[in-house]
Amino acid sequence: MPRIDEPPPPEIPAGLEHMLPVFVAEMEKDAARLQELAEAPADDLAEHAHGARGKAAMFGEERLFTLFTRIEQMALSGGDRAELPSLVAQIIERLAQLRVYVASFGSGQA
Repeated sequence: MPRIDEPPPPEIPAGLEHMLPVFVAEMEKDAARLQELAEAPADDLAEHAHGARGKAAMFGEERLFTLFTRIEQMALSGGDRAELPSLVAQIIERLAQLRVYVASFGSGQA
C-alpha cells in the first residue's frame, strides 16, 4: 500500500500492466512535443494534447488525462499560454513517478 505522501499508482486496466513501459515512453514523447508546440498555432497544440489525452484515458492514467485536458482546453479557448510550462512540468513529474512503478513492475514488487 502506498504511503500517504506517495503519488497514486497508475490504474492500469487488467492485462495491460506489461505495457506500462511503452505507455510511459510514449507519454514522454508527447510531453517533449508539447514543449516544441509552445509557440505553434492553437489548433496544433490542441490536436496534440487531445491525442495524448486519449492515450492517457485508455491507459487509466487520470492525472495525465486531467493535465492534457487542461492544455487542450487552454489551446481551444485561445487563452494565454503562460500556464503551459507548468502543466508540462507536472506531466514530466508524473512520468517520473510512473517510471518508479515501471521499475517495481519489473522487479515483481507491484
